[in-house]
Amino acid sequence: MPKENLPNQTSWLDHWWDNGNKQIAFSRNNKGFVVINQESFPLEQIFQTGLPAGNYCNILDSEVVNKQCTGTTITVNQDGTAYLRVEPFTVTAIHIEFKATINDDDDWKRTVMLVYGKTVPGQNMFIRGGIDHDYANRALNRDCSDSNDNCAIPIRHLNLKNPSTRTLKIGETHLDWHDEKCTSGTPLDWTIDKWPDDWGEEKRTVAEHGFGEEPLNKYGPNYWMLDVEMDCSKTVDGWFELKSYISNGTQWEGDIKQSNTPYSSKNHFGKCGYVNVFKRNHNEPVIMFPLANKPTQTQSISRLGADYRVENTVFSIWSPDTSNIQLWLEGQIYRMEQIPDANGYTQVYAVTVSGYHHLKPYHFIINGKVARDPYGVMVKPATDNNIVMDMSLTEPIGGWVPHPPLLKREDAVIYEIHIRDFTIDENSGVDADKRGKYLGMVQTGTTYQGKATGLDHLIELGITHVQILPFFDFASCSAKYLNNQDDCYNWGYEPENFNVPEESYSQQTDYVERIRELKTMINAFHKAGIRVIMDVVYNHTAVFGIGGESTFSRISQKYFTETDLSGTGNSVNASVPMVSRLIRDSLEFWAREYHIDGFRFDLLGIFDYAVVGEWGKYLNAQFPERNLLLYGEPWNGFTADPLEANRVRLGTIARIADAHVSVFNPKFREALKGQNDNGLGGGFIFNQGYESQIAVGSRGSIRANNVPHLPIELWAQMFAANPEQSINYVSAHDNLTLRDKILAVAQLNNQVANTDYLERIQKFANGIILTSQGIPFLHGGVEMMRDKQGNHNSYNAPDEINKIRWQWKFDNENLFEYYKNVIAMRRAHPGFRLNSWEAINENVTTYQPRKGVIVNHINAAASGDDWKEIIVIYNAGENYTYSLPSGTYGVAMEKSDPLAGNGRNVSGSIVAEGTAVTVLYRDDENSIDENSSDENSVIDSIFSFFW
Repeated sequence: MPKENLPNQTSWLDHWWDNGNKQIAFSRNNKGFVVINQESFPLEQIFQTGLPAGNYCNILDSEVVNKQCTGTTITVNQDGTAYLRVEPFTVTAIHIEFKATINDDDDWKRTVMLVYGKTVPGQNMFIRGGIDHDYANRALNRDCSDSNDNCAIPIRHLNLKNPSTRTLKIGETHLDWHDEKCTSGTPLDWTIDKWPDDWGEEKRTVAEHGFGEEPLNKYGPNYWMLDVEMDCSKTVDGWFELKSYISNGTQWEGDIKQSNTPYSSKNHFGKCGYVNVFKRNHNEPVIMFPLANKPTQTQSISRLGADYRVENTVFSIWSPDTSNIQLWLEGQIYRMEQIPDANGYTQVYAVTVSGYHHLKPYHFIINGKVARDPYGVMVKPATDNNIVMDMSLTEPIGGWVPHPPLLKREDAVIYEIHIRDFTIDENSGVDADKRGKYLGMVQTGTTYQGKATGLDHLIELGITHVQILPFFDFASCSAKYLNNQDDCYNWGYEPENFNVPEESYSQQTDYVERIRELKTMINAFHKAGIRVIMDVVYNHTAVFGIGGESTFSRISQKYFTETDLSGTGNSVNASVPMVSRLIRDSLEFWAREYHIDGFRFDLLGIFDYAVVGEWGKYLNAQFPERNLLLYGEPWNGFTADPLEANRVRLGTIARIADAHVSVFNPKFREALKGQNDNGLGGGFIFNQGYESQIAVGSRGSIRANNVPHLPIELWAQMFAANPEQSINYVSAHDNLTLRDKILAVAQLNNQVANTDYLERIQKFANGIILTSQGIPFLHGGVEMMRDKQGNHNSYNAPDEINKIRWQWKFDNENLFEYYKNVIAMRRAHPGFRLNSWEAINENVTTYQPRKGVIVNHINAAASGDDWKEIIVIYNAGENYTYSLPSGTYGVAMEKSDPLAGNGRNVSGSIVAEGTAVTVLYRDDENSIDENSSDENSVIDSIFSFFW
């Protein structure tokens, strides 16, 4: 919900917060604060309200009676922050004149300190604290030399029933630096998980006894706790210092250097009104979270897996076959119970475990077998353990930048690349430790022989999107394999954990930093104006040895199709509603959490088009401003499918045009180059025919009529209801590179020595792609004449086969300049990027004036282009003299060089060279004789292509 869509006077708004979709918060004149949650899941957040400290009533569910709220009370802390939980499709609002209590000089809040320190019987933990005397004198004008109370923090103990510490606490009123009551300061209570037998019935209340499993102390053994009311008005903006002491033991802990504190100190800093969890001699706190309005324990779920909160985590899993479900969490076993169907989830088992569980390992036990969490967001290497993550701690430093703008999907120019391929070459200019890694992808300032490499190369090239081969956690090159080495290579089409970043691309072993690395990479692409498309593989999972598939098999066989549609032995059955929901939830997770801009689906053709359409509609509704690109391969693993007519195919994709789902266009690809893995099959770029297919493909492969549900042949070449549905390409990671294909043809035809001609083909092929209607797709390195030494399936070949060799850019500078300039021309002129069936049908005239030549005459003025007319000539044969319509035309591109025309004016005719794309245009500076006839409009020169 953009800020601009709010009512007028938005200039009065302050403290704006926006999740980029349907959750916003803001204050107005620092008098009121509003949170709006129009999502289907709760919003939990610490907000800066801008309001004075105090207790406020939620205006929308409460009244003030006798200075108390009849409904929800919200506490604003000294620094203006407030912890809020706003339920789905609700609003919370507070106002300065709607307070529950009068804000006097004191500001008492419950405050908890938990300090980790191993002890033995006879040892106890104490703390001392307050405000540094020198700082108080210098910055706060408090003189503590005469009265320690000026730097002490008033407290009232909440636990006076623990017999071991009660006598020490009675009468103690301050947390201070002095030792007035005992030899070590303010005593803490020990906390254990086992309820003492002689205490009677288990009540599990920390505040009364110092024992039990209340969320405040469920951090494991060896944590000692202080539970008090504290006067926050005597702190420094809510902060105070503390240091721990173990009597009869290690005594004082060492000096601390804690970050983000109000002033420099050698002690810990706690926060008034918060739960503060520390480890002795550790610089940073384990966690801090406010006590106000703690979320209640619940088993309602908005997403399966580990739904983390600061005070508890809800663990849930789909189990359609058995109720024998348990959770293993850091060595503890919890029974899971079936919960009511809700939010589209069915047959779900869940358990809520109180406490702070960030970074704790867990897995499920189903019928006695260990099962990973299909929704898990992190895993422990070489194990089946997932890791609970507080994802709010993983954001890129400085926060997310806006997504690069994309007005319409046809504006995209996609560039496919593999993370390791892109920078592993020693000539990449990337730092050695970043080569082949997430951060190597986005290192700036890299060059080779004076030529930009890496990210700067992509910026120079001018593409709009990078499509990155799989970077979720895949099986090959993982720690599970003993032979895994630094040079292990795989494309990554072996998914093991759909929602976990691939570890081999990370420089970090720390789980938080590993996630932050990937987010930093994506954010850096966005800063560079480049969107990120994630290559996803939901059609199958990895297989391990005799035990078989391990991601889903231990949960249920309902995850898989009866027919092996992927050719891997474990094809995923998205026709099962909860399996479809898993995939949809995963897509939403990547789009929301990692700010992904689109998805390329491996073997999209194993799924029903109706199911895929539902994913597209849902994602576009969740992220309406992003113009996500959703596309994939419209074939399966080349297996006979009894449900073929229901699957994603060229002939069915128009039925989900409203979901904005697209497919790769194999008909256009093979018409251009022939067979994919050898030098056979001809192709238009080799002057071996296929003109009609080129004509169709260059028009975005739009259907003969715009009736999307009218059945057509499943592999019809005219299939798209909208040009965005056709992803146009010549080469990709699969099959021979364009260079290897050209060399294979040249060898069969004794043309290997004709280097100039072969380079012209390299330009011609993607010159056609980049001037055709639809969305162009480039295989990474094609602009530098990349080859893979004839290897057409290099999925596990070494770097010497797969890597981008940056020497290529230096050696093939002319080729790179061609690609760069054609991309720039396309992006500058919407006439190449018409965005509807009607726009192409009405404004593009296509004909064949002779064999080997295709002409597209575009009425570009209809798209708002300053080139009113565009003529594109594809000539696969000998030079051809093309008779122009009357008038004067500028030459934008000829002779395999986008700059060769230099905008020179021509009239009458032009020589369109062979194996080249020629582009002419007419703008306001060029004239046309309105009374003359177009020679090329003669009926017998029109070539019929069935529209």
